[in-house]
Amino acid sequence: MWRSRVRVLGDVRAAEWVTRRLPPTGLWRDDPAVGDVVPSGFPAYTRLLHPVERGGATSTWADAAREVGCDLHALTRWAELAASGASGAPSTGTLPVEQLAALCDLLGTHTQRPDECTYALWEGWPGWRAIDPPALLAPRAGAPPDVRSAPRVFFGGRAHVLVAGPLSAALELSYHDAPGQWWAQSPTAFWPVDRAWCVVTEPARECTLVGGSVALREDLLAAADLECWPVRVVDRMTGQAS
Repeated sequence: MWRSRVRVLGDVRAAEWVTRRLPPTGLWRDDPAVGDVVPSGFPAYTRLLHPVERGGATSTWADAAREVGCDLHALTRWAELAASGASGAPSTGTLPVEQLAALCDLLGTHTQRPDECTYALWEGWPGWRAIDPPALLAPRAGAPPDVRSAPRVFFGGRAHVLVAGPLSAALELSYHDAPGQWWAQSPTAFWPVDRAWCVVTEPARECTLVGGSVALREDLLAAADLECWPVRVVDRMTGQAS
């Protein structure tokens, strides 16, 4: 159970360095730059494309692009491929657990503190409903005291609660598989205490952004089970997911 792996933070100091490097409004535009979503100041940035779901199977954006004769580049939107006839759709707003596991395996080798990470979980995160008694944070009345009283951090115009724990807890925070309680929703953002990298999955998009070292980016680009592209902090991702 995820509650045994992480603790709810009673202040937002762990996120102050992140919010200082993001637009002051806390809102994501329809065409945000990479640095509007993931904190600026990292040497390298990577765009991780969420796998395409097709009738119970998954495939890559590269496969879909080849099938419809489209060129794929670092800032391609799924809407462009769909307009050309690509079938299926990538998961939006959450990184599937298989890819998250592969990502975390790499992230753990690029921080000195995989034992201590901060996770931003938005108020609508389905894991709150798995608490006994079940709780949905909006309204907050049904939430347990530590969650109800926790200060909120805003990412993309949404309120988030901060929890802290090891990198190995990321998977438990991203899905729950129990009778009548299955759900999947990865954290909006997470980072280690040494700030070696930061991962952000926008709630309305079909990709995850990673800021970190050049070495991390190279490892991500070389990962066979992750579909990644290098991006710049000033690159704009025009339009929202279809």
